[in-house]
Amino acid sequence: MKNKHALIIIICIYALSALALNLVFDLTISNSYQRAITAGSIAQLLHNEPGKLTDITALKAYFIDGHAHYKLFSGISDWQPLQVILLTAVFFFFGINTFSILLVPLAITILTLIYLYRLALDNYHRENVATLTILLVGLSTLFLYESASLLLETGITLFTTMTIFYFARYLKSRTSRSFYLAALSLGLGLLYHIQMAFVLPAMCIVFLWKTPLKPFFTTPKNYRMLAIACCIILTVLIPFIVREIVLTHEGISVFKTRAATRVNYLYEHTVTKPGFVTANDFEFQNPLPWYKKELILNRYLLSYLQKAVVTFSAFFFNWILAPLAFFWLFARRKKCNDAELIILLFCITTLSIFTLEGLLPRYVIPAAILFTTFAAPGAYLLPKKVFKPVLALVIAILFIQAGLFFERIYQGEHVQSMQHDYDTTAAYILNTTTGNFTVITTRVYQMAFAVMRRDIERRAYVEMVPFNQTSFTTMLEGNFSTPELLAGTSLPYPTSRPPVRYVIVHEELETGALQGTADYNVRDYLEHYPHANLAKIIPSAFPNATTWIYSIN
Repeated sequence: MKNKHALIIIICIYALSALALNLVFDLTISNSYQRAITAGSIAQLLHNEPGKLTDITALKAYFIDGHAHYKLFSGISDWQPLQVILLTAVFFFFGINTFSILLVPLAITILTLIYLYRLALDNYHRENVATLTILLVGLSTLFLYESASLLLETGITLFTTMTIFYFARYLKSRTSRSFYLAALSLGLGLLYHIQMAFVLPAMCIVFLWKTPLKPFFTTPKNYRMLAIACCIILTVLIPFIVREIVLTHEGISVFKTRAATRVNYLYEHTVTKPGFVTANDFEFQNPLPWYKKELILNRYLLSYLQKAVVTFSAFFFNWILAPLAFFWLFARRKKCNDAELIILLFCITTLSIFTLEGLLPRYVIPAAILFTTFAAPGAYLLPKKVFKPVLALVIAILFIQAGLFFERIYQGEHVQSMQHDYDTTAAYILNTTTGNFTVITTRVYQMAFAVMRRDIERRAYVEMVPFNQTSFTTMLEGNFSTPELLAGTSLPYPTSRPPVRYVIVHEELETGALQGTADYNVRDYLEHYPHANLAKIIPSAFPNATTWIYSIN
């Protein structure tokens, strides 16, 4: 009972800390804002114009107009729909604001810790081991970074943990209820992100190994159980299936194309460039030398050895936990139980695929977190004399790693989580401009979300500063083209725009999202552009996060 009270206290403190951390820092990245824009636009539709839901023509026009204004389609077509569905519900009931955007990831993080606790308790039957498990997981740097941030990997971790938890219970008890709950968890995970499929090989291998196949397949009720489980998964996936049918009909589905591209990356390594990059380099690209930036830009086409360095440096990002995990796996006398076998095979699958394909390091978070669950029992396997000193050292190093990580975010060195003041910027351009207008910005999705929240009359059109100077000049003159996503489709996408009134430049992004990737410096260009004037400087409470607003006459 004492440990259950400790569990509640740890989770409450952790939730409040994660919330405070994400209210101080903006840890949400561009891809997350894509989904937030979509969810916010749908929530606004449900609030203000629900009648359009029954009018296909009006609904299509609403989304096309939404993309012209705020780049709405990226959040629909590029990602699995579950997070958008959850965000839409939160925005509908609590409004589109900074606090609401944190609720979904925070709830997912809390559920992840609860299910990791339950999994550890089932595996080791000791509450102190389960409590230490969630403490070590919670202090893991990338898990803490995503704790209340609108990213995807914590959700994948949650649904993978749930699937393993219920499937291991099924293997132990052979009850259909556990099998159905595992199927439900798997379906929700697939609706959240396709990477959830990585757990399937591990489940199949352990099932075939642990199940007497002849009795299983000669029992009629097992066929009914399999059929019901398949129906559960398909029912959960209905939103994704419907979305793909609609988007494929309109010619804007990217699922098949992206899947084919990912498969090709498994055996393509056509770029020959010297050197290596680590997971830490991916997080803090801005101060990097150019050769490392080139490796990052070509991450899917590097040699397998170069990809392996990225993959394993991400997997062992919190390296201090690895000795304890390996100590548990190799120093004990007992064999691995079913859940542990699934976790190990899941980790092997994840590491193998990303070593072959290439990745962004955070993709490995689900496997790394589940591997971390071996560290707590490993710690309790140590001699009593060294247990407390070792545990204190481990926790201290985890705190130091996390502290250094967030200190670099504070300094403005993180490639995505930058601390510019988007809200003040959006309020300024809306309050100082009458009528419809176009704004070009170096941070398109963050600015689009900040503008969308306030732009009740839909006056603003938000466009991205291009990487090519000639294209930028063309945009300033009022010439816009159909975005690549909608090119070649039958959708009547408007390329005409109101006059460009502002260009918004964010510090550290003057030469591209990855410094030096554009062929010009946008601030230098505007300083010499005859129709541009520096209208406003928006400071930030953080270093290297100034925003410059140029008016275009």
